[in-house]
Amino acid sequence: IVTDKGEFKETLKPMFDFLKEKQLHWKEATEYYKQIKITFGTLVTILHSDEETVYQSLLSDSSVGFRFCSGSREEESAAIQLIKSEPLYVIDLTAVFTIFILAMENYAAEKYRFAIAQSTKNVIEEIYQEAKYHGKRERIILGGDGDRPITTVVSKEDVEFRLKRLDDIRYWLDNSCDVIEVREALNLNADEKEELDFSMGSSFHDTILIAKDSSRILYSDDYALREYAKDNYNVKGIWSQPFLRHLLNSGIIANGQYLDSCVKFTCSNFLHTSITPDILFHAAMISEWKLEPPFECTINILGGKYSDFDPAANVSVGFLAKMWDQTIVSSRLGNFIHLTINALLKDRPERIKLLRRFVLIAEARLTNSPLLLREILSVIRALERGGL
Repeated sequence: IVTDKGEFKETLKPMFDFLKEKQLHWKEATEYYKQIKITFGTLVTILHSDEETVYQSLLSDSSVGFRFCSGSREEESAAIQLIKSEPLYVIDLTAVFTIFILAMENYAAEKYRFAIAQSTKNVIEEIYQEAKYHGKRERIILGGDGDRPITTVVSKEDVEFRLKRLDDIRYWLDNSCDVIEVREALNLNADEKEELDFSMGSSFHDTILIAKDSSRILYSDDYALREYAKDNYNVKGIWSQPFLRHLLNSGIIANGQYLDSCVKFTCSNFLHTSITPDILFHAAMISEWKLEPPFECTINILGGKYSDFDPAANVSVGFLAKMWDQTIVSSRLGNFIHLTINALLKDRPERIKLLRRFVLIAEARLTNSPLLLREILSVIRALERGGL
């Protein structure tokens, strides 16, 4: 990941040189983002778009996704410990957007009053006014054929929904957040401030500077931005999943609300969502025990593309143990075992070796459930006979 200021500028230089000739295509631009070479704000700048459109586009593109953490246990543990200390927060646009798509804005404001940059409010105001002005005109959707963007006519209902959400965000920022002056900017020369504002977006840069100056925690769902802030400004940060878990542990939201949010993370392409047996079971229940969304996208998190094997295997065994207790699905338990093991082994090499590792984990976890263990071993033997 590029976090050094000098290296960051060198990474950006060829991209902005290219921008002088033409706008980068979505696929080309998001390749930098997927490789964690640029922040979300930089991606917005490269695409000549606005923050909300790019945010929604990342959530809808499973080939890219929205990276809000690395997925490591150490990162998650550090965030949880940080939140437990009850710090003050400064929040950026990515976290604001996430709070609203989860309908958690009132719950978050019940416990916290966030600091924000004035530039954050300005961005929302600009997007809102632009959306009002365009009305039902064609709106450019990111992506397309070669250099030709695909456009679509947005329905009246979609326009009204978007305007209502943006207006709700405006109201929430006015009434649940405090604008903090960016005093740290005084320590930067004008050229450096202007360059960083342009490259990563002024609202995101200002949010980092506020966090540094006021000793607040950076609440951002942009993993690359938090890493940049940590390495260059010694600013610590969190993202939405551990924050919502804290709201759950504080009694502000119910367990069902937390599980609903986590399932939405998995189905909205947030990388890398941490899942538990409870989250997986909740998704299966919503899907009425069928392999369809949200269960389908949630169980995919067990695969090698998203998870390390041992944690995913432990979640798998815990999930199957919960399924074992459900008489409504007992007749289809073999199918669920098969689905779970296939999801676990997906995108992983040495599948036979990993299957044996899974058996060891299942045996250690299911000492009090010999019948379930027997069912699992029966499915595994069938998979081995079929060559997986």
